[in-house]
Amino acid sequence: SVQTKAKFDIRDISPIQHAPQIDIPALLVCGEHDDFIKPHHSERICEQYKGSKNLLLVPGDHNDLRPPIMFQAATQFLSKHLLPEGTVGLTVPEGLDLQTTPWQHRHDPQV
Repeated sequence: SVQTKAKFDIRDISPIQHAPQIDIPALLVCGEHDDFIKPHHSERICEQYKGSKNLLLVPGDHNDLRPPIMFQAATQFLSKHLLPEGTVGLTVPEGLDLQTTPWQHRHDPQV
């Protein structure tokens, strides 16, 4: 689907090749049993990454649900790097299930 929509082959991309030149903050999350993007690949990218970075190794595989600690880490990361100074935190709509992926949510204009 990437090739169809973005007009390039994802296998032509080498994140490790570009990591030393990227200086924007990055949060890398990897499943400890991921067999699609193996943990050692994420670790190598993190080692080479020029910018501020955090690597979070979580239980599970590539497409497994992420534990609450991942959402806490993402919230802290986004708060630190995206919110204006003095802002307390991010607001999560009541009833939003953070244990599911965004595409699994049914569209509800009230959420």
